[in-house]
Amino acid sequence: EYDIYDPNFPGPNDSYQLFILKKGWHHLDGETALKYIRTRHEPTGDFARMNRQQKVLVALREKFSSLHPLWNLAIIFDILKTLRGNVQTNFNLSFQNIKTFWQVAKNINLEKIKFEVLDPTTNLLIPDHVTIGNETAYILKPKAGLDNYSEIKEYINQLINNTK
Repeated sequence: EYDIYDPNFPGPNDSYQLFILKKGWHHLDGETALKYIRTRHEPTGDFARMNRQQKVLVALREKFSSLHPLWNLAIIFDILKTLRGNVQTNFNLSFQNIKTFWQVAKNINLEKIKFEVLDPTTNLLIPDHVTIGNETAYILKPKAGLDNYSEIKEYINQLINNTK
């Protein structure tokens, strides 16, 4: 949707590297996709990052559900191998479970999924800063007051009840 320019993307050995991605459609390899979803160097920081992560998950679901279990068996085994090597879960990543997951994922109607992020635009949170040691950190406080999450809980309950 927009150019990404991050001159301070974390690199190896506590270094930084430049990450640039021009706006437009891209087919990303795994390394670039991770950089795309991890970069924070933009005005809305973590909120834009969460939005990008959601878009990548939807794209992965689309790609995964387009695979045919027999014709793309080698690809499915590669995905399973990659998952086993990079994902920690209490879910058994057996071929049978991945096959079942694939069948379920294929049938999910993305039109019915509503992605929500609790950010200052919801009018439930107030941006603020705190000092921890010698570092200043950006925080969001509940508008209703510290430790008062009643409005946020109500908002989430409305989201859940409106999707049933």
